[in-house]
Amino acid sequence: MTSRWKKIWADLWGNKSRTVLTIITIAVGTFAVGFTNNMGLYMSESMDSDFLLANPSEAEIYASPMDDDSVKIAREVPGVNAVEGRSTSDAQIIHLDGKKIAIQFTAVDNPYELTVNTLKPVQNESIIPPLGDKEVLIDSSAASLAINPAI
Repeated sequence: MTSRWKKIWADLWGNKSRTVLTIITIAVGTFAVGFTNNMGLYMSESMDSDFLLANPSEAEIYASPMDDDSVKIAREVPGVNAVEGRSTSDAQIIHLDGKKIAIQFTAVDNPYELTVNTLKPVQNESIIPPLGDKEVLIDSSAASLAINPAI
């Protein structure tokens, strides 16, 4: 064994606690990097599959006035698989502290018959709850809720 390797071995063996801590630090760091990388890949794949389950639209056309005849004409365009007409309105909610929050209302005839940009039931639910008279369906990235306003 050369003098260089003798010096290395003496340093490692002479300060055992520092050697063990260095080995543990390298192992934990390697595990953390691998875990973070794999978790990122898993989350990306999971989000992609959830997004595709909603049958996302590839294009949205905003036009006014739009009627049922316009929707029928759009369905006849070659290469178009599905077309749905929706009515949207933008608004702002003013929070108690004065901060404005942008919201969008989208009206559809029947949320259960959507074929494009479909809604997903709340976790642990198999279907979207049925809507009654004067009820609205609120959809967010976290949940879908049926709300009955006090009218």
